[in-house]
Amino acid sequence: ESFGEHEHLDSDVVSRRIIGSMGGLTAVVFIRRDLVQAIQSASEAVSKDLKADPPASSEEHVHLYRQLLRSFEHLWEAFIAPGGGLLDSLLHSKSTREALDDTRRLLIESVSPSRSLSASER
Repeated sequence: ESFGEHEHLDSDVVSRRIIGSMGGLTAVVFIRRDLVQAIQSASEAVSKDLKADPPASSEEHVHLYRQLLRSFEHLWEAFIAPGGGLLDSLLHSKSTREALDDTRRLLIESVSPSRSLSASER
């Protein structure tokens, strides 16, 4: 389709679509480049540690854990946080909105203390 076919859209809608496209693309690049790399590094370290004799101390993995944590924090703050993340400000199909809500729920559950833990274990 040519750009002229969208002349009936007001400039705010066009601007939001452009920003939305860039936001989605930025999120994908971040996930593929940074987040996946952090997950792979942590996974490889844990796998290697499980095979080691004696196993490496947990202190050796602190750097990887912090990198992974920073990546997930950035994902949350920049892209998926309700009321502030770039993807929250966009119009989405129902299935995309549900996937975004599911992702939020899973991230919140992953950092929330388990309900089965006592207060002293948290």
